[in-house]
Amino acid sequence: MSAVSIPLTEVAAMLGVHYMTAYRYVRLGQLAATQERGRWVVAADELERFRQRKRPTSGRKPSGTSRAVGADVVAQFESRLIDGDEPGAWRIAEDLLAAGCDRPTLYLGLVVPAMRAIGEKWAAGAIGVAREHLASGVVSRVIARLGAGPSPRGRRKGTAVVSAPPGEHHGLPTAIVADLLRLARFHVVDLGADCPASEIAAAAAAHDRVVGVGICATTLDHTTHSSIADVVRLVHERTGTPVLLGGAAIPSARHARALGGDGWSADAIEAVAWFERRART
Repeated sequence: MSAVSIPLTEVAAMLGVHYMTAYRYVRLGQLAATQERGRWVVAADELERFRQRKRPTSGRKPSGTSRAVGADVVAQFESRLIDGDEPGAWRIAEDLLAAGCDRPTLYLGLVVPAMRAIGEKWAAGAIGVAREHLASGVVSRVIARLGAGPSPRGRRKGTAVVSAPPGEHHGLPTAIVADLLRLARFHVVDLGADCPASEIAAAAAAHDRVVGVGICATTLDHTTHSSIADVVRLVHERTGTPVLLGGAAIPSARHARALGGDGWSADAIEAVAWFERRART
């Protein structure tokens, strides 16, 4: 009896990686595949062997699937971003995917620390605003390519609306949370940066099965806090939908409560967990 063959497109979805990452496994000889009628296929037993090799042994997580990425790799990625080297930055991300890293690992272990370091260099005057903007543009496109990877199949858990409040021009944290929510099987309405409070409330009212609204802000000033409070008030008044607050501008649960928020997250993983709890209620 011949072994069951699975198209590489489906293999990528089963592994939770982009098709090109699965194809890279094939090219590197990590995953055995053959061509049938012009498309790559993988035998079911070969896929299982590949999965076994990627699993932890002796109770330890493989280095590629922990939240930690080597400091040297983060520094290389940071350098590529500052230089505007998009192909080089993507190559680093792609290599980590091929080594077994998942998208949450890349976001929290690579993208976030690299962009935090770049922000600190800009604040200290070590790089100019042009370099900082160049890096932000490159990393935005890297995030977009990561986000284009396959999402898990199955029924959506509900709708999550995410945005940055009026006056907040940093949309990267929101984009990362949005993609992690998609991976968690939510339908996501990502309104991006600097969205008017009335539009955020309107989006929450316009979509079905909205389980929560997430607001992320990084700018530490009174104007930002005032605009966040306006968002929370309008969402509550028009929809009654709970609002999660997070980001550097809201450093604690106490700050979130003071602005009227129904929850607070310290990072993107906690944000996803909050939405999942709301979906179960």
